[in-house]
Amino acid sequence: MTRPFSAAPGTAGNVSTSLRDQVLDGYAQGRSIRELAEMTGRSYNIVRATLLNHGVALRRRGPSPSRSASASVTELAALLLAARAASGMSGRQAGALAEMSQSKLSKLENGLLAPHVDDVRKLARCYEVAPGVRDRMVELAQAGSLERRRRVLLHHVGKDLLPAVRRVELTAQIIRVLVLGAFPEQALHPVRNGARLVVVATETALRSPRVPLERIRLLRENRAVEWGVIPLTAPVELPNAGFVVFDDRMSVTELSTGVVVATRSEEVRFDLEIHREVSRHADFTSSHVGFPARFEELSGE
Repeated sequence: MTRPFSAAPGTAGNVSTSLRDQVLDGYAQGRSIRELAEMTGRSYNIVRATLLNHGVALRRRGPSPSRSASASVTELAALLLAARAASGMSGRQAGALAEMSQSKLSKLENGLLAPHVDDVRKLARCYEVAPGVRDRMVELAQAGSLERRRRVLLHHVGKDLLPAVRRVELTAQIIRVLVLGAFPEQALHPVRNGARLVVVATETALRSPRVPLERIRLLRENRAVEWGVIPLTAPVELPNAGFVVFDDRMSVTELSTGVVVATRSEEVRFDLEIHREVSRHADFTSSHVGFPARFEELSGE
């Protein structure tokens, strides 16, 4: 590990806590120093110095050797399973100690779910694995995360993909929406006969002054629409962006850089699993048919 150094005033040694966390977390998730500099508005040297000042061993410059996400996930799953076996813990014990469900841990150990880097670090601490094994686990988690992002970004909507996207939108039987910020159009359109719309929104999103209350009220008594609100106090880990899932065929995410469409089955299933997980923490109790009472409270009715 690189030895921390003392920084002069006005340099990386005095960066704010939020900036420090953003830089450290972003680098751990696989972002480059140059990307972090652009994201934070700081110079390349300040970001690099921040990492060094907190004992981060920098990666080599340039692209890493290509490695498929499935291979990374498979190797990582084997390491996690072996580490738990060596620790003598049961799946239930390990899950409780790492603050995750036994079901999630089982999926990680069987290569059915690519873990977040933070989850890997938690499990490594629980199992007290050797530093070399821990570093390898983290490296594999980062590789899997980067590869997933590359695959998804290949599905940016182009003119040739729009007809296929439209067909799925028009024929989907169940449309599931996760709202973390702005409401996507798919959550506001009238529901087609025979289809269902399941909208789960965070309390923060519903408190926004930009919430289209009038359009939402038009849908609230529709029996084909289910509304759920995730309270601020809900103990749930949320993704970085909301999305819309059409049946199990397509997932659409609207980013500031454009619309991303995922059609691969593993990517769509991943978003479906996220939607199901956050739904378990949402309030679906209603004062109107399919409309949460909590929304009435938040919107001042």
